[in-house]
Amino acid sequence: MRVLFSSLPAFGHLVPMLPFAVAARAAGAEVAVATAASKAHVVGDLPFIPVGADWPELAAEHERRGWSLDMTDISDPAGVIALCAETRVDLCFEEVLAVAKEFQPDLIISDVADLIAPLVATVLDVPWAFFNITTTMPPEMHERFAERFAFQAEARGLTPSPPLALLDAVPSLLHLEGHVLAENRIPMRPRAHRPPGAEPAVLERGDRRRVLLTLGTVVDPEAHLARLLAAVSTVDAEILVTAEEVPDAPANVRFVGFTSLADLLPSVDAVVTVGGAGTVSATLSHGLPMVIQPVLADQPFVAKGAAGTGAAIVLGPEETDRIAQAVGTVLTDPAYRDAAREAAVRIAELPTPQVAWAELLRRLP
Repeated sequence: MRVLFSSLPAFGHLVPMLPFAVAARAAGAEVAVATAASKAHVVGDLPFIPVGADWPELAAEHERRGWSLDMTDISDPAGVIALCAETRVDLCFEEVLAVAKEFQPDLIISDVADLIAPLVATVLDVPWAFFNITTTMPPEMHERFAERFAFQAEARGLTPSPPLALLDAVPSLLHLEGHVLAENRIPMRPRAHRPPGAEPAVLERGDRRRVLLTLGTVVDPEAHLARLLAAVSTVDAEILVTAEEVPDAPANVRFVGFTSLADLLPSVDAVVTVGGAGTVSATLSHGLPMVIQPVLADQPFVAKGAAGTGAAIVLGPEETDRIAQAVGTVLTDPAYRDAAREAAVRIAELPTPQVAWAELLRRLP
């Protein structure tokens, strides 16, 4: 069986899918991952097909069409929807279709924000499934995505079949109150990212407590690292920072660049993050408390879900001066550690990607 994984050219959309791709390959499937060329290093030793416009080209075309890429507030999701369901589809559909025809997949797995892959699956008459990458989003966003998808399909004379499943590596404990789980949902355990086939990085630690500061892969370090670093570095702990080194940093700060969370989380005591769904899921799966200061996109929704577990303190955009105190609280108040460990137990009970793959195969026509 040939399985094509398709994603927007964004780490937070691509990375959660990779453990499932590895599981499919281990079960005997021939897999390939298709997205923009800049993400080749992320997929490790999985077969990679570079295809489609990357963010700079997408952003330029999106702005040419009169839209803004400012995602600090998505209470009005029109711009985000237009980017995924119009700009990217118009720029990339034919190219993705061409590489898919060459690969000849028997099944397509699509990031939920990638509306090209379901259209391609319809043209090729192959089954497909969505892969969820975030927590509960406003209902109107789902409705408008569905409307634009229907428009794109109709414009091409296509009648898409429904997805086989919604593959979901976001733990249900992160979904918000009132969320109704999809009937076709296949849950699976999230995995902290390390490129498939890559060797683990070893980060020796001393006797001090260790705190990880990560901005994820979307937030601009130049805009936010300095203020976060100034706040976190006052904590009596070793501070690991997933960014390139900056001059005159405090002595307790250690820069580790782009290092896999799978290699960082086992050795830290708490995490300071902007609230990406992948980072938060991985942190909870390791039983670690968090301080979250959301910046953009879905991060406020993810942060709200994390706070609901009791394992995180969430701060607003004007509360940077409270970060050090919040870190001290999650390090010393056992309630946060206990809640994080309880979340880790619940996450460990979820099916592995291998079990989820077997369930998806069972649903094939």
